[in-house]
Amino acid sequence: MNLDNLPTSNLVIPRWMQGRRVSLQAMPGIPLGFESGFMLGAFEHCGGARYLPTWWLSREVEGRRVLHFDTVAAIACEFGLPTNLLDAVITQESGYKSWVISSAGAMGIMQIMPGTARQLDLANPFNPMANMRAGARYLRQQLDRFGRVDLALAAYNAGPERRALKRGYVPAIPETRNYVRAITTNWARLTRLGVETTDAEIRGNVAMTAVLASGYRSVELLRYDGLNVSNPM
Repeated sequence: MNLDNLPTSNLVIPRWMQGRRVSLQAMPGIPLGFESGFMLGAFEHCGGARYLPTWWLSREVEGRRVLHFDTVAAIACEFGLPTNLLDAVITQESGYKSWVISSAGAMGIMQIMPGTARQLDLANPFNPMANMRAGARYLRQQLDRFGRVDLALAAYNAGPERRALKRGYVPAIPETRNYVRAITTNWARLTRLGVETTDAEIRGNVAMTAVLASGYRSVELLRYDGLNVSNPM
């Protein structure tokens, strides 16, 4: 793969992050290589995204987010996910901390459980890129299975075998409902921020063409505003 052809985001760095110059070659968020299975040519078909700082995240989270953003955009492209959605999931799961382990045993930047890691052949859950690719793949599986973003997010959080999910409802688990609401709210916020490139309609059509060409099943990728997860749409 010719790395010169990889699209890198036009970073808009907030003033508090401009203390010193950082070489792009040294930034861990730049996708310098992918494991086997990366969809060759995907960058040519996806719309891409550019980083913009948020107003609701802390400095610490925003600092980690900017370092990983290009990798997130590339992996979202690979698995046919909206960049903003994957960004919101990672922010909710770990705040972009690649080293954390939850009290339940979930690991890494996308908080993948040990059993799920084995299922996805994730050998090193603390490698940010490997963890993000496994998490994106798992989220894509749930989107293909349930066909709706709210249900896919609930499955990611609570497990896909919940009876409510099979009936088309978000499980009546406070943590899960809060999780779905938080992610879809931040997804909408990111979209309004203009994280997606300004010619969104053109790039959206190109990205959808890429997703359809990849063989992934189309799902209902709605922009959620004021989601009431107790009333599935």
